[in-house]
Amino acid sequence: RNCDWSSDVCSSDLLCNNGSNILLSGFPSGGIWTGIGIVDSINGIYDPQVPTNSIDTIIYSAAIQSNGLNCNVNDTLYISIFQPTASSYQIPDTACVNQSLLFSNNASGTTSIWNFGDGSPLSFLNSTNHIYNISGNYPITLIYENQFGCKDTVQSPIEIVAPPDASFVLDTNRGCAPLLININNLSTYYGPNVYAWRSEEHTSE
Repeated sequence: RNCDWSSDVCSSDLLCNNGSNILLSGFPSGGIWTGIGIVDSINGIYDPQVPTNSIDTIIYSAAIQSNGLNCNVNDTLYISIFQPTASSYQIPDTACVNQSLLFSNNASGTTSIWNFGDGSPLSFLNSTNHIYNISGNYPITLIYENQFGCKDTVQSPIEIVAPPDASFVLDTNRGCAPLLININNLSTYYGPNVYAWRSEEHTSE
């Protein structure tokens, strides 16, 4: 008498090498899983980040009784491992309030999801403009996906600054010549600035 049985394994056969572990299933149950990406041979847990080749060969072996015989059955699953597309993007790191900014995902053959970190709606364009109305620091998040369904995430902060607010006070505004006046600069600004002081008689920088 011959063994008359076949095994059956099931899982996605296309995975991304930055993906999470997946659970493989086999019939009949109770078999053993082998393969480079197998991290739990009993429960069939597979880690797509382990294989270094683009195709991983998985073998499921189970023991059954058929026609009064103890039989070993095997089945093979070929899993293709794909990589996310290398990132290429344009994200500014500093800008002024109410300035129109260009954000670009330049990774070829990918789609985009932009989160600008200010509560505004998500953008699904590869290149898009955005304006920040309030100064502060915002986290920019770009999620991009290639044709194999492999996703990757880019995160970059941006600092939005208010324009300079010029202000000063004089210690006096009248007196006899020659009159010495002390000027106190109260301007608020971001980063280095250039000042130009101008009076009716002359200009000093």
